[in-house]
Amino acid sequence: MAEKKAAEALKGSTVKIRGRDVIASYKVLIGLVLVPIVYSIYSLIVYFYTGSILAAIGTFIALPYFSYATLRVVQEGVVELSFLKSVYTIKKSKLRLGALRKMRADLQVQIRNLVEKLGPETFSEFEKIRIISKEKLEKGTKKSLYETFAYGGQPSYEKLSRRKRSNSRLLVGTEDLPNS
Repeated sequence: MAEKKAAEALKGSTVKIRGRDVIASYKVLIGLVLVPIVYSIYSLIVYFYTGSILAAIGTFIALPYFSYATLRVVQEGVVELSFLKSVYTIKKSKLRLGALRKMRADLQVQIRNLVEKLGPETFSEFEKIRIISKEKLEKGTKKSLYETFAYGGQPSYEKLSRRKRSNSRLLVGTEDLPNS
């Protein structure tokens, strides 16, 4: 019925796109009529089952509270379910993140080798302007930058700002970075 009302509203309007507001309004109006009727039927069932008018009145008064509590619990359950979906997605993507880390490490090695090869050809004073000394690069030619600059198992990130560190954790998934 609500879809019929929405279709009628869409025909008569040049502004409405889908008419979802009409559907929601119609459902609320139907609920305002049907919910008290359903509560009355439940109360009658309680009266015929127990024979007590007080139990029937108590049921009629208590049902809205139980309905409200049920709505709240279901709403929280939906929030928790969406949280669990995101946790599942994160766990599932950890495998892909490991492959991404390896690919990045390999790319770092390739880029460093390319800079070592083309740097002296491109810049006459390459050794003076280089950022990472040749000794440090020779120690870790086959390693990633993360492994090259790790001292005592911990990387040296003093020069990076907090924002850059947190972004790198989010993008790469490096939980093992220090929180300093």
